[in-house]
Amino acid sequence: MTIVQNILAVTALSWLDGAILVCFFGVIIWIGSYFHKWIKKPDDFCVAGRQLTPFILVATLAATNCNLYNFQSYVGYAYREGMSIIWHEWTGMMALVFAGIFILPILRRLKIATIPEFLGQRYSPTLRALVASLWSLRFCAWLGGVLYLSAQVACVISGFDDTGPAYHVFIFFFGVVTIIYTMAGGMWAVALTDVIQFVFLLGGALVMIPLIMHTVGYWQGMQQTLTAMGRQDMLNLVPNEGFWNWKGGIGISLLAIQWACTDQPMLQRAFSANSVKTAAKGMVYAGIIMVPFAFIIPMPGIAAAIKVAQGTMPAFLEQDNALPMLLASGVIPIGILGLILCGLLASQLSTIDSALSSSSTLATLDVINVVRKQKLTDRQTLFMLRLMLLLMGAVMIFTSYLAKKSQSAVDFYIAIVAVVDLPLFVVAIIYGLFSKRATTAGAIAGYVVGMLFGLLINFHNYLGSAVTAFVDGVFKIYSYLPLLGEGVTAANASGWDIAVIGMIVTAVTVPVVSLFTKQTHQAQVNHIWQARHPTEAEHKQGGAFNVWPTSSKGRVCIGTMFLGLVIFFAGLVLGKYPDQKGYSISRLQMRRFEQTAMLIPPEELPPAVSAESRRELFDDLTALAKNTDQSDELRKPLADSLVLRMQNLMKSYCAMARANPEKYSDEYLKEFNSQLESVQAGPGRTIRENSKAGTLAFVGMLIFLFGGLLRIHYD
Repeated sequence: MTIVQNILAVTALSWLDGAILVCFFGVIIWIGSYFHKWIKKPDDFCVAGRQLTPFILVATLAATNCNLYNFQSYVGYAYREGMSIIWHEWTGMMALVFAGIFILPILRRLKIATIPEFLGQRYSPTLRALVASLWSLRFCAWLGGVLYLSAQVACVISGFDDTGPAYHVFIFFFGVVTIIYTMAGGMWAVALTDVIQFVFLLGGALVMIPLIMHTVGYWQGMQQTLTAMGRQDMLNLVPNEGFWNWKGGIGISLLAIQWACTDQPMLQRAFSANSVKTAAKGMVYAGIIMVPFAFIIPMPGIAAAIKVAQGTMPAFLEQDNALPMLLASGVIPIGILGLILCGLLASQLSTIDSALSSSSTLATLDVINVVRKQKLTDRQTLFMLRLMLLLMGAVMIFTSYLAKKSQSAVDFYIAIVAVVDLPLFVVAIIYGLFSKRATTAGAIAGYVVGMLFGLLINFHNYLGSAVTAFVDGVFKIYSYLPLLGEGVTAANASGWDIAVIGMIVTAVTVPVVSLFTKQTHQAQVNHIWQARHPTEAEHKQGGAFNVWPTSSKGRVCIGTMFLGLVIFFAGLVLGKYPDQKGYSISRLQMRRFEQTAMLIPPEELPPAVSAESRRELFDDLTALAKNTDQSDELRKPLADSLVLRMQNLMKSYCAMARANPEKYSDEYLKEFNSQLESVQAGPGRTIRENSKAGTLAFVGMLIFLFGGLLRIHYD
């Protein structure tokens, strides 16, 4: 047998699927490299000569925003918690509309290529170089998570072990392919290959998701099955429990606004538009057209949860494996699987090429050009852009191995953003665009202090008792914050809490330091202030766009948007108050326990556990979840006895894992111990989620988007 035959013999891919993938990557490399001759000067490489049309801009924005991170991690979280992960995407769509109307027009008129360049205009070259240096590394760290997902999907679907040599091969292959065509063609290659990749992504998803949903009876069958299993709360958009509960909705809203206003890969594309109005339209349309598409992305995760509970699909330890396991389970026909993989991997390439391009732009224009006494020539700049892209690509490959240690790419992303991006958002957007008094010293102090707070909170357990005591004090103060801070301690804080604290610290530090320092860039501040209004050239071309509309219709549209925001946040807050509480076991905990228990197939169960006794335990948990009419007096002994049975099962699992370390890794033992320690019953547990919260938040989002769509047409 040939080498290729040997490879295909141990994979789940057919010859046809493999051939489709090879052809796809060949075409992408050829097209991307073709635009090498279009690159004559740095502006061509960084922002495509600012000549992107509305269609190309919308397609490339959408492709950047919707990638394998969305598919794989959203499906993974939907498997664990349900549909509420959708707000990760929907709040991003709302934020794109918000930024396209209120923020992007100002930045586009300043003719900048990067956010650090704006910081250099508004504050100082020092802050510009500092932020650009840290941001370049931040993008590489994030790209490591993105690349890790690509390799993980490829390993699981092809049948290779993701801890073996195949993982390293896929990491280097995907990384090198993207580096090659991005180095060659710059933003032109990135933008136009993104259009092709977006078509593959959309087509692949529209084929893949119906095929998967067919196995659970589509939406109606899924609803009926979840109701019969006592898991209908998985479809609740604003739950009371879990990471993506009502508080998660508020937290991701803050992160979404930060992302849409400061994300370099997204904004670099928007800066490439041929006019301010085109840029604004591109952002708004990209946000709106992805809303219905985003709704279907988490559904395979619900399908995976049903199939694992029914025993028709093997359980898995890492939640990010939900989508790869579905694709490898035989639900996708030969040939179609290859096309779907092209779509998924295309979405990932569009994200990697965007961030690599942005990282090299930041390192070259905002660090090297600023630090050097003599400015680089155009030829030298192009050389440095490509050299920096190569170096950033190498760092990306290195950080992909660090990202693999995280259970979820979503958690990895939020940890990075909470530390690095939110302080920048406060300094650059809130104070940079909307405050004339913020000084350079205040901005630098706010950014550094906010970032240090994030690092201290994330790593306080490794920094000694004094730092731990300080962090405990910070959370004690934070616990007095209404809604968000109630009951939060350093032990139970989520990524949302760390992000909010970093934002608050930065927001307080900037004005305090600015009060005692002098404004040294008043002329630049006045120039930025004037960018709120259209230039004479925009008026002459008939494409003027005001941040604040001049017509009554435009103002009504703005009012509609803010009404939608109020309704949206009211819906999220309403999710804090469930329709019914009582003595029980957390519904989310019951689901998580069942998924963990199913990791051991029937034929491998410990001697003290039978498949029938385990199924009986699951049935009794389902009965507890479904029976919402019992009084606490009747529920308490039932819930307590179930907890005892759940703990005994996990004790048996732990003993078996310790006795067979070669078969069950430390990750399995850690998961079994986690369930053993976390399973408990108690009063005040959610029995029925708030039935109105999700509907109210959804309606508010639609009103906001509708107002934004009209605002683009009425200035």
